[in-house]
Amino acid sequence: MLHSLSLPVINRALRDDPWAASRLACFAGSSLRISLADTSLMRYTIEPDGLLAAHQVFGDDEPTLAIDLPANAAVLFLSQGRQGVIKAAKIRGNIDLANALNEVMDQIRPDPEAFLASKVGDIAAHRAMGLFYLLKQGAEDLVGRLKDQFTEHVAEGQSVIVPTPEVHAFMDEVDTLRNDVARLQQRVDRLTRR
Repeated sequence: MLHSLSLPVINRALRDDPWAASRLACFAGSSLRISLADTSLMRYTIEPDGLLAAHQVFGDDEPTLAIDLPANAAVLFLSQGRQGVIKAAKIRGNIDLANALNEVMDQIRPDPEAFLASKVGDIAAHRAMGLFYLLKQGAEDLVGRLKDQFTEHVAEGQSVIVPTPEVHAFMDEVDTLRNDVARLQQRVDRLTRR
């Protein structure tokens, strides 16, 4: 499912930027797997022209490059962008391919509105992208407000997490109280013996 949605957009961006396609063409025949929380999302094979094709081998074959995204990848993307997701991802396999892919991702600038316009027309594509950017901005604002509220909540001392120095001070006071009670008990014992 994700192959059929992502491949036309990715390949359109690669066709629009011949440098990116030629950079990936060096790795023709290599396979790429992208997983989210141990669930395989997309599997591609790099074609000789640098474009991607759906990887046709299904099963447990090991890809040339595996990128395992964390379960919170969407949240990381909204809060830290693509670099935040990449930092949290586990990347295994051909390091040269990983570097080339990262370089291509840094340089390529896909135009999803142009792709949509070729499918549904200019006006519908413009409105759809406007709605997408509005939703994206709303999600970023929500993440920012939640982060600010959490920070304020912790700063005002409403946190259930007690700072380490306060825990140590409390433990010291408990030790002092225990020693005072023991001394008091000894005094009471001496007075009752008389």
